[in-house]
Amino acid sequence: MNGDECYAQIKLDCIQGNKINLPKIGNIKLIQHRPLPDGFQIKIVTMSRKADGYYVTLSLEEKSVPALTSKVEPTLKNTLGIDMGLNKFLVTSEGESIPIPQYYRKSQQRLKTLQKR
Repeated sequence: MNGDECYAQIKLDCIQGNKINLPKIGNIKLIQHRPLPDGFQIKIVTMSRKADGYYVTLSLEEKSVPALTSKVEPTLKNTLGIDMGLNKFLVTSEGESIPIPQYYRKSQQRLKTLQKR
């Protein structure tokens, strides 16, 4: 397996005890960190491989939670353009410019003393 494997069509009773039933794979041993809350359904199962093993992430859905809907229409009053550049960190469409942060320059003297030790 390279990368992450997503399973969007999952059965409601895919978790039984300490096993999860995934399509095309079958039953896999599962260590659950916490039980699934009552009233929640599994929407998507994502299986990923890390250096120390395989991990399963469950995306849950509850019907009583309303879906977020954005009713904001973009206008000139609520829109801001941002241009990132080389001379300035960023310049907004309102003319405000933010200088480039100088983290390295500010800590260069401290770094010099620490490297002498």
